[in-house]
Amino acid sequence: MGMAASQARLLSLQARQSNLEYQGQQINQERSILSQQCTALYNSLLSMTVPTPPATTDFQTVKYTGEMGATKYSFDANSIKPNGGDTYTVTMQEQKHGDSLQKNAQIALVDTNSAGGFKGIELNTGATQTTTTTISTGKMLPDSNGTKYLVPLSEATIEAGTVGTYYKASGNGYIMYTGPADAECYRLGAKTENAIQVSEETIEVKDVTNDGVGFIQRSELTGIFILENGEVRPATINDFTQDVDMPNVLKFKSGVKYIQQSSDGKSYQLKGDVAGVTVGNKGVHKLTEEEKQKYGDAISNCGLKDKDGNAYGPDDFMMYYDDKNGAVFVLESDVFDGNNNAITYNYVPNGEFSKNQTYDEAKLVFDPTNGRITEIAIPNYDEEGNVTSWTSISVKAETVVDEAAYNDAYAKYEYDTYIYDQKNKEINAKTEMIQQEDKNLELKLQRLDNERTQITTEIEAVEKVINDNIEGSYKTFSG
Repeated sequence: MGMAASQARLLSLQARQSNLEYQGQQINQERSILSQQCTALYNSLLSMTVPTPPATTDFQTVKYTGEMGATKYSFDANSIKPNGGDTYTVTMQEQKHGDSLQKNAQIALVDTNSAGGFKGIELNTGATQTTTTTISTGKMLPDSNGTKYLVPLSEATIEAGTVGTYYKASGNGYIMYTGPADAECYRLGAKTENAIQVSEETIEVKDVTNDGVGFIQRSELTGIFILENGEVRPATINDFTQDVDMPNVLKFKSGVKYIQQSSDGKSYQLKGDVAGVTVGNKGVHKLTEEEKQKYGDAISNCGLKDKDGNAYGPDDFMMYYDDKNGAVFVLESDVFDGNNNAITYNYVPNGEFSKNQTYDEAKLVFDPTNGRITEIAIPNYDEEGNVTSWTSISVKAETVVDEAAYNDAYAKYEYDTYIYDQKNKEINAKTEMIQQEDKNLELKLQRLDNERTQITTEIEAVEKVINDNIEGSYKTFSG
């Protein structure tokens, strides 16, 4: 090999050697970055909190219950706040019997752009009736060939005091009665040993009255209105005469103008209703003084409060009568809040209701052995709000678990566990990918190192040839 060729070969090999060293440095730098990423993933794994299941003891509280007369009281330890002296503020749930409001499950549609009136015709309230429709009087007559059975309540599985539809003996039959059950009541049911076989009494329209006055059936009441001074209002049962023997029949009163809603006829404006507003397709109105008197206790007993904790009163409600002439209530604020829907409440007479009552100056008696409450004395106030006396109620303690809160916490634990497992799998997958990439870089670095070793050996051989040529040339000229 000539001197020039050897020098060219040496330069080429040295260039390749430098390039291999540069590639090796780049690979080492990439491996350093991968190492840092792997360390970061490992640190993030260490920083993750392992979810722990909730303990039932975290959701336990001591619940106290007691009774006074027909009223049941209950409160828990969390509802007690000391006042700094010998009195406490206690929020109790009271279960009582009386009139109340029951929340309906379905939301009623609110329309604030309705016509605010209706069309109707004036009814003939005289005795001239041309129809011969057969209707029920609501009376059951003993009949061995009858198809219905009246079962004594002593044989029926029903609690005394439960409000419902029953029958009571009257004259030669049994009259339908709506109210609390008692020992003298019967109910329709399957045949039993002491059941009374009966048939439903029906009458012809023309034979309903003999006093020269017309009638409507009770189910038709929602389509009837009363005309007063050119305006109308929804009719109520009090606008008719009722016969105890025919509870399904409402007789017209003399001197009263009755309007029946129809698709044609004269247009009327609803008196007492808010013009242009309907709830569940019913015109609503503010409570009259008579309605406030009748339904005031039910509104008070329902325990509804505003966002500030103030109890709602009759002036906060609007109402209408449903298809069965039942009173239905809706908060005025719900009607006009712009959401076009509202919660409605049915009037429930003589039912069981519960409400929360807060007593600011209650007194407590504690058991010295375990610290639990054995008696609570609730204050009685005069008209000016001053405490006049205390009423003592014995209570018993019971440890209860808030199942709903515990289930929510356990559901969150399961969700957190799922997220933890997913995050753990994600970190492990990323770490495995980094490790695989690092392994590939290591193999590549080994190939470069092997190539560099070969080039180094070849460089040494070329340098030896060059040195031999130089040495030979100097000997020739020196000899």
